Amino acid sequence: VMRLQQEVVVELLESTTGDELRMMKDVLDEGGDFYNLHKLVFHDLDPEMYERALRHIQKEGRRMAKQYAPHKAPIKIISDVDDTLYGSGGHFPAGCDERFPKSQVYPGVLALFKEITAERTMKQKEKVPK
Repeated sequence: VMRLQQEVVVELLESTTGDELRMMKDVLDEGGDFYNLHKLVFHDLDPEMYERALRHIQKEGRRMAKQYAPHKAPIKIISDVDDTLYGSGGHFPAGCDERFPKSQVYPGVLALFKEITAERTMKQKEKVPK
């Protein structure tokens, strides 16, 4: 990617703040392929540009964290899928776990995700004045 294009990308990131930046990052990561925020920052930008992008993302992350009480901060579960969420059936390149059939959701993983978010919800409800 040429320098001018990198500048445009970083300026776009730097001009986006708060929830809009969070949504932009989500959109970049939800494409379902390898074109994502990580690739954009660490592979498509030269070191000076990715340092600027990371500084902005970090600054906004800290600013957003201060806006929320610990029990109210948004939670996002990020998980690999093959051999983490569901079995690959041992079919390379997806994974190597042959214990479960391909595409079978691992026992307990959805309950774990639900528990993580439920705990956050319970903490939020505990803090609500009655």
